[in-house]
Amino acid sequence: MTPLSHEDFDPVTLEILWSRLISTTDESAAALLRTSFSTIVRESNDYATVLMDANGDALAENTAGIPSFVGILPRTLRDHLLVRYPRETWRPGDCVITNDPWMATGHLPDITMAAPIFYRGRLVAFSGSIAHSPDIGGSLWAADCRELYEEGLLIPPVKFLVEGRPNQDVVDFISGNVRMPEQVLGDLQAQVSAQQVCARRLVEFLDDAEMVDLATLSRALQTRAEGAMRKAIEALPDGEHRYTVRADGFDEDETQIECRLVIAGSTIHVDYAGTSKQIGRGLNSVMNYTYAYTVYPIKCAVDPLTPRNEGSYRPITVDAPLGSILNPRHPAPCSARQLTGHLLAGAVYGCLGQAIPRAVLAECGSAPTLRALFSGADRQGNRFSQILFASGGMGASAVGDGLSTTAFPTNSGAGSVEAFESIAPLLVWKKEFRQDSGGAGQHRGGLGQEIEVEVTSTEPLRLSLLSDRQKHAPRGLFGGKDGTTVEIFLRDGSRPHPTSRSSTKPGDRLIMRFAGGGGYGDPRARDLDAAREDVRMGYVSAEVAVGGTFTDFVLVDELRDLIYTGKRLTSSHDPSEAIFAGLARLLREAGTDPDQLHSLVHGTTLVANTIIERTGARVGYVTTRGFRDSLEMGREIRYDLYDLQLEPPRPLVPRPLRREVGERIDAEGQIVLPLDEAELRTVAAELAADGVEAIAVCFMHAYRNPEHERLAKRILERECPEIPVSISSEVAPEIREYQRASTTCANAYVQPRIARYLAGLEDGLQAMRLPGKLYVMLSNGGITTVRTARAFPIQLIESGPAAGAMAAGYYGLLTNTASLISFDMGGTTAKMCLVDRGWPSRVHELEAGRVRRFRKGSGLPLKVPVVDMIEIGAGGGSIARVDAMGLLKVGPQSAGSEPGPVGYGRGGTLPTVTDADLVLGYLSPDYFLGGEMTLDRAAVERAIEEHIARPLGLDVAAAAVGIHHVVNENMAAATRMHAAENGQDPRRFALIAFGGAGPVHAYGLARLLKLHRIICPFGAGVTSALGMLVAAPSTDLVRSYVSRLDNIDWTHLNGLFAEMEGEARALLVEAGADPAELTLRRTADMRYVGQGFEIPVPLPEGPLGPGSLDDLKERFLATYAQLFERRITDMPIEAMSWRLSATAPVPNVELNFGGQPARQGDARKGTRQVYFPQTGFALCAVYDRYSLTAGTQLAGPAVIEERESTIVAGPDARITVDKHLNVVMEID
Repeated sequence: MTPLSHEDFDPVTLEILWSRLISTTDESAAALLRTSFSTIVRESNDYATVLMDANGDALAENTAGIPSFVGILPRTLRDHLLVRYPRETWRPGDCVITNDPWMATGHLPDITMAAPIFYRGRLVAFSGSIAHSPDIGGSLWAADCRELYEEGLLIPPVKFLVEGRPNQDVVDFISGNVRMPEQVLGDLQAQVSAQQVCARRLVEFLDDAEMVDLATLSRALQTRAEGAMRKAIEALPDGEHRYTVRADGFDEDETQIECRLVIAGSTIHVDYAGTSKQIGRGLNSVMNYTYAYTVYPIKCAVDPLTPRNEGSYRPITVDAPLGSILNPRHPAPCSARQLTGHLLAGAVYGCLGQAIPRAVLAECGSAPTLRALFSGADRQGNRFSQILFASGGMGASAVGDGLSTTAFPTNSGAGSVEAFESIAPLLVWKKEFRQDSGGAGQHRGGLGQEIEVEVTSTEPLRLSLLSDRQKHAPRGLFGGKDGTTVEIFLRDGSRPHPTSRSSTKPGDRLIMRFAGGGGYGDPRARDLDAAREDVRMGYVSAEVAVGGTFTDFVLVDELRDLIYTGKRLTSSHDPSEAIFAGLARLLREAGTDPDQLHSLVHGTTLVANTIIERTGARVGYVTTRGFRDSLEMGREIRYDLYDLQLEPPRPLVPRPLRREVGERIDAEGQIVLPLDEAELRTVAAELAADGVEAIAVCFMHAYRNPEHERLAKRILERECPEIPVSISSEVAPEIREYQRASTTCANAYVQPRIARYLAGLEDGLQAMRLPGKLYVMLSNGGITTVRTARAFPIQLIESGPAAGAMAAGYYGLLTNTASLISFDMGGTTAKMCLVDRGWPSRVHELEAGRVRRFRKGSGLPLKVPVVDMIEIGAGGGSIARVDAMGLLKVGPQSAGSEPGPVGYGRGGTLPTVTDADLVLGYLSPDYFLGGEMTLDRAAVERAIEEHIARPLGLDVAAAAVGIHHVVNENMAAATRMHAAENGQDPRRFALIAFGGAGPVHAYGLARLLKLHRIICPFGAGVTSALGMLVAAPSTDLVRSYVSRLDNIDWTHLNGLFAEMEGEARALLVEAGADPAELTLRRTADMRYVGQGFEIPVPLPEGPLGPGSLDDLKERFLATYAQLFERRITDMPIEAMSWRLSATAPVPNVELNFGGQPARQGDARKGTRQVYFPQTGFALCAVYDRYSLTAGTQLAGPAVIEERESTIVAGPDARITVDKHLNVVMEID
């Protein structure tokens, strides 16, 4: 093969290749996260994965994680690991680890791992990961050690695996020097899993790209990234700027950071000359860490949008004096280096703000982070070590207020209090915003928080605190006021050392008040309405201060054994208008009398749209005293590492409507404090006076004991008889208070509107003389009664998309296809789901109302049974654009139905996927929607020329090819990731394609995934609606009961299942099911003790007891091995939640589309020029779908048109029409 130069990669190819490499690192990160044991990894995001080329230069990084790690890992590999182990000494299967602070991340708890990736016998790349270990021996994580050797075990660069085999000497040495060897080694194995996933995916990538190594691609990607950063720096004014940050240091040894930042042409140089000398305590930041937390905030402010690799940081240089606190000499202690390193962002922004004031933040109260580590023995005598993660407020900016309780510059999050209490003998009494803690300004600093924790152990516990900001508050910028300082004390008034170790005794209560961020701009310039809102929300005291594009229809006429389909543009202001109009038209076309309809099944996006559009009810929220702000604090994590102005998801209930009452239940379900009924009655009266339309209740640990919530519901219904009440123990009885509260509030938020909508729908259907019973599609793919839908409307949130997966499952059974990938591509999104033997995979949590629709973490978490689909912004309306690096991007922005693609002629000016498909010949300009809409090809070509072709130096056809390829690769990458998370190889699946754009892109997607069979149902554009008619009544129930398998109370567990079974049978019988024909499936969410992610494990039928223990363990081990290719037999296993799924038989719907328009004669409509990668543009036969009869066989290339969609088959495809009129495509 002739070597390529980096100029040989065109912008389209480069975008596709880079996106796939980033997807590889994300998949690697998912494997690490899901199999890790450390709470700091799983709850606080303290990890990263990086793909590096053979020289050790970063190619791609995972999109979440700790930003400092990705800047350090390549330096560790290049400067140290490759010195200790030259390239020629690495072998396949090797893994090298180190935690040497001077080589790696700056303190011992972080273990860096690197592994070689070989391709055809050559070393082509390295995969790398860093994860914070739960223990590293030595002292507890603290800042009071005087030299490195006190802080724990130092691991020099050493092979942890040798050609795939554990280096047992190293394993034994580590396990013999740490307190929790099972968890430490478990995390190391999780890192190994991440490396293995990365290697497998990269080999597949090289095969697909027909490349022998990454050298040329690496140069091209680094050149692009470096060019983008240099261009961004050149736009800044040249100059030299200085800023000083003062820190608490240790006791009397206060420290300061002197920062000098020079902008010159296309470079930035940062010099820390004058910074304090290193000290004899663990606050020293080694140069690697200093470098990482210097370049990261610069990237955020100067060039936040372009992806990162080694080239991104070449224009930035950093110096710090040797022997300073930012570049200490070995063996200076450095365990708490974050207390210094996190302050660098404030120093950098103090300088940069003088050049680009609108791009920076004021100093953050979350920098550095405040951590409290508790250790000792739990109530059962087991050793534990738990870190309480929480954050202060971010600094404000020129754009808006700082984010409250959000970490920056790190991205560590906060875990569930309920999960924390279930592990440690601690009780959290308060976790709420700290009023007046954000610095005043034109834009206010983000709020800190106050946390109160009681020690409930029988023996004293060790406490280690890591804090700063007690002497020096986060400073404001440009006239903004400072945030508050940190305060830490015990309730008796004593103060533990803020950066050292101490002891706490049973009954002690530790109170921590986190700092708020600095303000930005003169407070007198603050918008008056914003100031009033601050007071109304209690942030500041008064003294201080639409669904989709189309609606789909399917009618099954059982008397004549015929199916009719229809499609209609959605009426966004009232979805029922499209429903009534579409039904009337469909009945006319079918010649069916309305009296003959015995049932109607309805799926809707109204619940999701109500949350997205924030058009729901005014909700009052009642919770345990001390926890009203949990809804707003969320996980205290940023969903975008590089966006300083990101918008957090707003809670559905504003702070003034969130009320607290006295009550407390602990993790064992024991009542610690009885419910204050008188106080609750007062709260009820206040909420009624505030005009709330619904009430949500979520008490701590109500999943374990619902007594207080049930009592509260009775009182509230008595005091407020006209207001519906949702309680968390009925809506989502699962552990983790934020997710449970979010779900309960969402249920209350949509309940009044959905009740009105369903009532209006029933009235409208009666007015149409439709006597049949109305059923509603659930998010889990089942159907339910209107009564249940009114009580728990949040279970409808994905009812529309779930129908498509159910249809895919039904087609799988019809065609004897055991393993299917359901592929539903419409106007805005593409949704993929795995189907096994007719049963779509399911999960029990999703996000709704995302601020950025396709960005994980930017929405409200909901604990709802839902078909497990991955959704990305890849639809016919997805907009194509050229980014700052000159690469082609497609989506997630969409033109929607208004104005729609350029070809619609409704005012759209930006080219979309549909427009590209038109240029490539896949779509007919005269037969879109069966000829009801004509597409304007000339306008499309002008738009692609202006916005894509000319900027990329391509012709219009090549630009259209690029758009098509990029969107297909985006969907393929998402599908690979989804399959990997479920422990599946997509190559063993067939593809079923539907939705308006699905059959157009199915062929290209299948080739990328190496699939050989595609099924395109008749009426593919309305297949989702058909899914409702083949869905059975079903329900999914859950009860959280946290226990190690060895300690299960079998009587209690069997009682939970009996309770769920009784409830399920009653619900399904009400929905018309025969109780004798119900299928019950039981699963448990299990994990190794200490892990943060559970996996669903199938359970046997019948009562469970001590004799079931070995079987349950084996079921868990087998499921875990299938997902992660690991079996760990010497770790204890625990269950978190127990689930029961009940389903009635699937309706026996025969697929006979004889009622659809049929045409006699030759099915071939003609020919047109169509593009395929193998041929370029070539003459291709076009067929009429309605003239193709069962048994028809065709050879590709071919285009098959029907009213709702178009099927595209390439030259290597063989096409058969089966007896159900499915077009089945076999790809050679």
